Amino acid sequence: MNTNPLIQVVLLGFAHGSALVASRAGLQVFAILTWIWLNMSLASIAFLITLRLLRSWPTGKHLWIHGSVWGITGMALPSILIAMSLNHQSSGLTAVMVTMAPVFTCVIAHFGLPEERFTSSKIIGVTLSLAGVLMIAAKRETGLSGGTATSIIGLATSIVAALSGASSNVYARRFMRDFNPLHASSIRTFAGVVAITPFFIFSGNFDFVQISPSHYPPLIYSALVGYFTGNIIIFNIVKRHGASTASMAAFIMPIVALMLGALTLNEKVTLSMALGTALILLGLFFVLRQPMSKALG
Repeated sequence: MNTNPLIQVVLLGFAHGSALVASRAGLQVFAILTWIWLNMSLASIAFLITLRLLRSWPTGKHLWIHGSVWGITGMALPSILIAMSLNHQSSGLTAVMVTMAPVFTCVIAHFGLPEERFTSSKIIGVTLSLAGVLMIAAKRETGLSGGTATSIIGLATSIVAALSGASSNVYARRFMRDFNPLHASSIRTFAGVVAITPFFIFSGNFDFVQISPSHYPPLIYSALVGYFTGNIIIFNIVKRHGASTASMAAFIMPIVALMLGALTLNEKVTLSMALGTALILLGLFFVLRQPMSKALG
């Protein structure tokens, strides 16, 4: 992997990791569906303004179809599941569990993308990273200041979110690599809003009276950094460097989320979480060496 995609992966990991911490802060006062819907809506507005300023509007049936599938499976569904997990565990632990995404991505890409076959180095890296995630999950720690054990719901929802996101990125790599990143990312966000809106309406969480002005900065940050900027970066990586490379950002997320969560939300970084993260990073090292190894199968 050369410097350019590595920088993009780090930026994507920071964007998603910091947005995850902002989400945990926001979910202290916002309902889950309200938070997601507002994030996607604000990001959609940002995309509309950008498209208007650039005088560039996405057209083409295939672009809208594939972009919508990518948005529902890779944005709407994972966003709901991750937000649900944050009601049961810390942003740092959720970020660590989401690092299952590269594992799922590498496996799915091996069978679905001929150019992203497994290599011996990638197998070692994925195995080490998976061991790190399982170490953290086995302790069933929340990372919250109360010190209570997390429920299976928090672990399950974050893992299913990772699987959904991994599948969607392989889908995007296979069917959308010739599309404009801004166009594809905007359609992804529009589709996410459409998919979430009925659930938001029926949830009935429209009362914002109890929400003070201090609670809106995390919302704006999460929408513009996590959804708007993050969507553009992730598609650019998928388009130019592959789904497996894009998934590596999930290894950066826990580092960012754990550090920011500890600094801003009084979340704890336990020894098992630190050791698990170390294994994940060691796995990342091996995955980044994969171009030097011979593809298997």
